[in-house]
Amino acid sequence: MKSMLQLCGRVVGRQLAPDNCVVPVLRLDRFHRLGGPGYFQINPFLERTLPPVSVGLRVGEFNFQEVQSQDNIPFNVRLTVLYQFVPDGLEARVTSQIVRLEPRQVEGIVRSYASQGLRRLAARYPAVELSGSSALSAIECDLAGFLNANLRALGLVPLRHGGILIKETIPPDKFKQTMLLARQHHVTLDALSQYRDRLNEMAIRAQFLAGLETFRGNLALLSTTDSLPPVGLSNLLNLPPLQPSGLSTKA
Repeated sequence: MKSMLQLCGRVVGRQLAPDNCVVPVLRLDRFHRLGGPGYFQINPFLERTLPPVSVGLRVGEFNFQEVQSQDNIPFNVRLTVLYQFVPDGLEARVTSQIVRLEPRQVEGIVRSYASQGLRRLAARYPAVELSGSSALSAIECDLAGFLNANLRALGLVPLRHGGILIKETIPPDKFKQTMLLARQHHVTLDALSQYRDRLNEMAIRAQFLAGLETFRGNLALLSTTDSLPPVGLSNLLNLPPLQPSGLSTKA
């Protein structure tokens, strides 16, 4: 019964657009308007319809390679774009072209603009920051504004909140190894800095003892300061013995 009613409705120009869809209406094979969602009326003698076009949520999953940072480090970026086709206020000539495109072609337009905007924004940040959440959040926000400004004229609009999501930024292996070594060196330097005075004292003593062994016959030890004169072997023979605590002597 339902199919019979729909068939009778089509004969008299009664059409149905599915939920979250609009139907392009052609008059004399030229784009005239959009019908739906829901039921709408056409003139069956002058007008005909094209397949429905989604105005619901669309998801673009993109993988961009060789996205250069400010210091020319190439990243691979996995990006998700949530967008919709919003025909309200769109020029008829633009609408007539967009509604004839296949979904993959529309996604290709979004991909092209997303790639352009992402590469421009990533080039503002050094590679180290592209691995951090604060820089990625800023890029997501700026990229949403870029896409909104450039795609609105085509009726393709990213979601206002959460429409752009950078899922992953993958640096080259050499960069990851370099960052790992840098972190290891940083930890080591932090640990050594806590014993800086003790290490300096040990180094001076080691150099002093090395001089005693190398220059037995004609010893001249250079002090760490220019104010102290060289010390000869004859003077060293008159020095009191070293104390157990170190090289310092007492009269």
